[in-house]
Amino acid sequence: MKESAELGLPQDMLAAAAQMIHQMYGIDPEDEEALLNAAAVGLVLEAWRNSPLEDIHASPTGPTDGEMFAQSVYLYCKARQALKSARKGNFRPLSALVGAMTNPDRPWAGRSSFTLRRSGADLAEFQEHVENRIWYTTSLIEKQGWREALMQRAVSASAASHHFGMPRWSDHVDAAMNSMKDIDPETTPTALIDHEEVRRALLEEPDRLGAEALEWLIDRGVLR
Repeated sequence: MKESAELGLPQDMLAAAAQMIHQMYGIDPEDEEALLNAAAVGLVLEAWRNSPLEDIHASPTGPTDGEMFAQSVYLYCKARQALKSARKGNFRPLSALVGAMTNPDRPWAGRSSFTLRRSGADLAEFQEHVENRIWYTTSLIEKQGWREALMQRAVSASAASHHFGMPRWSDHVDAAMNSMKDIDPETTPTALIDHEEVRRALLEEPDRLGAEALEWLIDRGVLR
């Protein structure tokens, strides 16, 4: 059953949400670009990541951590553009986000060959969950307003304050690059040899490193 958009935050709680966003992320709620970034992270987390996808990820036929990371970056970019379009009343990109998240036959980002169909999982519950959360976000924008909906979605990103797109992502990249200094270059994949290029990719477009390279970084605790 779809939740009612009336579950959106009342005005007094929106003020509390604005304060929370500032305290948790260091984001000025009046900074619409930063708020949009955090809202896109929150939307991907709530609609895609924190869903029945968790069970698919944990299964032997599920995606690797590197594939999850690459796909989340791809979906973040899609979600950001969709939310930006919704400000002008164009909700088609938000509707299309359902397909980007749930298409069973589309290979995932980062040059991965993984598809949801390949996992062998029953995708009905996952599909329903994603549809519900995208519908709910659309309803929030229509009923409460664009900025108010973004604040609620930004609060949803509290478990991903370290994610690509968030203000502290650059700090995580700095820590990752410091860790890379301690790794023997002889054991490092070719895609990760040039540390300056790795830094640029992580800051600008992490999925271009490829899912396998991201998996290597995660396995060794370079990315967390």
